[in-house]
Amino acid sequence: MSMPSNAFMTYLIVEREGVFTECVKAIQMAKLLGYQVATNTTVYKETDMDEIEQMFDFLSHLGVDGHTISPGYEYDAAKKDMVKRLNKKPEDFFLTRELTREKFTRIEEWGQKYTLFGSPIYLEFLAGKRDLHCTAWAIPTRNVAGWKAPCYLMTDGHYDTYDEMLEKVDWDQYGVFDGEARDPRCENCMTHCGYEPTPSLGIDKQPGDTWKLIRYNFGPKPVRVADASHVDAYNGVTNGKGHLTGTAEAVAPQADEVARKLEQREFAAASAAENCGGNSSCDR
Repeated sequence: MSMPSNAFMTYLIVEREGVFTECVKAIQMAKLLGYQVATNTTVYKETDMDEIEQMFDFLSHLGVDGHTISPGYEYDAAKKDMVKRLNKKPEDFFLTRELTREKFTRIEEWGQKYTLFGSPIYLEFLAGKRDLHCTAWAIPTRNVAGWKAPCYLMTDGHYDTYDEMLEKVDWDQYGVFDGEARDPRCENCMTHCGYEPTPSLGIDKQPGDTWKLIRYNFGPKPVRVADASHVDAYNGVTNGKGHLTGTAEAVAPQADEVARKLEQREFAAASAAENCGGNSSCDR
């Protein structure tokens, strides 16, 4: 289940109000029926990482079994959609490598606190602690057209068999080596489909990596968060556009109005309590 963040940011990203609430209901139903539930979160330039941590607290409290989290990468299809449908500049929304490392500074700590479906070595890579080389051929994508190359996010061709794809694709022309992108489309990519298999294959290995992987796969999992009362998960605010949420700027006036009304109610309640002065008639 894809969960960009708490309610407000989810509504903005998917452009439909109510989606976050429906996701939470679906999670609760799935857990009641005994299913395992995992969520997927993509981090963008505007993502508040404190809010992501709160969302993980909330989801852990719901009993979600684990999470994937990945940087928002400006692959071709996403860039075209961003320009054509939303009339936005991709560079204002997606992450560069530098921004990815900034956003993911706490990812190793989160790996200890939550069940993240990402090896500790991949998390070190996201945090900028080490470098990895892309091995997209190790997690191939197959669709109705065949085996997609070179990776899940880039399409330069399809092949009838996996062996044919391995043989015919010039893998040396992709990826980032010594800080230089061999293909400009690879420059800012740090996603699962390129880098998660690398440590499993023993590529770019460092001392202690094997034990990290053993502990990750067979060690105890993080404890479920017992109390998530501090999380403001349902923080979505309608902007009166029905299913379209618009932008943060468009929603801000409505959010301010809601806050103002809440303050008025709190003030009125406090004044009423003060005026009652212990008179029981005020309770009627």
